[in-house]
Amino acid sequence: MSHAFLSKVLLFYRKFLLGLCLSAVGIVSSYATTYDIDSIHTNIHFAIKPLNTSTNTDVLYNLSGQLDYEPTAKKSNIALSIPLNTLNTGSKAFDGTLKSVDFLDIEKSPVARFNSTK
Repeated sequence: MSHAFLSKVLLFYRKFLLGLCLSAVGIVSSYATTYDIDSIHTNIHFAIKPLNTSTNTDVLYNLSGQLDYEPTAKKSNIALSIPLNTLNTGSKAFDGTLKSVDFLDIEKSPVARFNSTK
């Protein structure tokens, strides 16, 4: 799994991520504002089914970022920073493999960034 793959996954799930973040910050207002992502209560869950074998469910924790919300213009924007060292698959060996130079290479790029474009 490369950074490009993770970027494609995040791009594919951008609407889901936006909805998740909207619910995570508890938006109840109809006013335009900027919300900080609550890194304690926000995380990303995703699943990988390598080579059509069993599905691995993975989690990334401690996200940070901001959500800009403009309800009257029906616009929003989200920017996330995702620390890749928080990856947890439930298997320390598999975590090590995913964090290695062969996949995410977290020594070189410890943080993945996502910025919405719509």
